[in-house]
Amino acid sequence: MLAERDAWSALANPVRREILDALRDGPRSTGWLAESFPELSRFAVMQHLGVLESAGLLVVRRDGRNRLNFINPAPLEEIRSRWLNRFSSASGRAALALKHHLEQPVETIQQEAPPVTNPNPTPVARAVRVECELRIEAPASRVFEALTTEQHRWYPYTYGGDRVRDIVFEPRVGGSCYEDWGDGAGHWYSTVTHYDPPSAVTLRGALPGGTTLENTFALAADGDATVVRHSMVAFGELTDEEVAGIHGHGTISLFEPQLRAWLEHNQPVR
Repeated sequence: MLAERDAWSALANPVRREILDALRDGPRSTGWLAESFPELSRFAVMQHLGVLESAGLLVVRRDGRNRLNFINPAPLEEIRSRWLNRFSSASGRAALALKHHLEQPVETIQQEAPPVTNPNPTPVARAVRVECELRIEAPASRVFEALTTEQHRWYPYTYGGDRVRDIVFEPRVGGSCYEDWGDGAGHWYSTVTHYDPPSAVTLRGALPGGTTLENTFALAADGDATVVRHSMVAFGELTDEEVAGIHGHGTISLFEPQLRAWLEHNQPVR
């Protein structure tokens, strides 16, 4: 509960919310963020970054002399699922939509909205990196098993649906991870490129269109719990829309409720 309180406290400051807004499209260096807030000193920006990092809302990685700041979606997703969804309702959303409509300037209401266009619909070769960090009340060995050989017990999405007999994980370097549909049919996910149980595992796969996708999970004990650091790198010819999709859907935080339910209560959540 203390971590959740820290997150709410960090989000209460408007500057810190603006910093998170600036990180939605990808990591930024501390220098870049300091220049984006000219009304603040570099020391003040670094203080805000320190609060966000302490609250778990920021993941910091070093790239040479640069400090790269990544938004950590895991605690934000937990707040959304635990609190915001509970108080959301169709009537509330309708009232909010009416409020936004009525607060528009009259001339804006009368104008026809311009069509939304993708600023870069043409694929461009680029690399996208997403970082995520979460803490789970289970030992590292159990978390490692859940992320590898027990995926089918909690992971909520598959390509084969009811046809899937198992999600196979071959526990070795060079092993495959794939959906087994029976009689040789299935869907391949990735190849194991690094395997060091229960500390780390790296999987390299691909997205449709030839984009390579690498997922690294690093596990560290934190008392009786485990801190999971997930790093995902995608490289290929990607449109802006695809890049936004990777940032929005490319972390384990999306499946945190299912993973927690399986590890902390031994119950699958579908």
